[in-house]
Amino acid sequence: MTSQHARQKAIDLLIGLGVAGLALALYLPTMAPGLSWAHHGADGGDLIAAVATRGVPHPSGYPTYVLLGRLVAGLPVGNVAYRLNLFSALAAAASAVAVYAAGRRLWGGEGTRSARALAAGTALAWAAGRTLWSQAVIAEVYALGALFVALALAVALGAARPGRDRRWGILGLVLGVGLGNHLTLALALPGLAILLWPGKSPRRL
Repeated sequence: MTSQHARQKAIDLLIGLGVAGLALALYLPTMAPGLSWAHHGADGGDLIAAVATRGVPHPSGYPTYVLLGRLVAGLPVGNVAYRLNLFSALAAAASAVAVYAAGRRLWGGEGTRSARALAAGTALAWAAGRTLWSQAVIAEVYALGALFVALALAVALGAARPGRDRRWGILGLVLGVGLGNHLTLALALPGLAILLWPGKSPRRL
């Protein structure tokens, strides 16, 4: 890795952290302080109880959410419901970073200001969107689901480049773990297949 390449990576990292910080600045002040059924969060109580008791929620069981939720539930802040609301906020903010990474791969890796501005603007629009924001402030599986969708897109755009065969394994890991969170991730598979079809350029899709 050349010094110039390392510098470009560092700039992208800082911008990604900035995107996450701005997203959290939206989510944290508006986050539910405890259990909430707002924003169609009817499963929140079931998920919180499963995490708190090491149980299994309703089918499909959401193993990825429950296992990761157990890690967040150990944080020394608020009650378990608040911590899982925080989990959603962190997942949604991370999804915005993944959208930024996807944008950088889609609109050029040359490190131009315009490419970075476009990717950052897209990521912030994603973060501030009504649907994602509504799921970032309650205990539900959908913010984490958004993270896996964005990660899958970012990794797939990298795998579509020549000489990036190793990213296929990473993509498989993301999809496998993501399906353990919510099965609707399978709906992204046809689009990813088209994106990765041999001879297709992501910019032409």
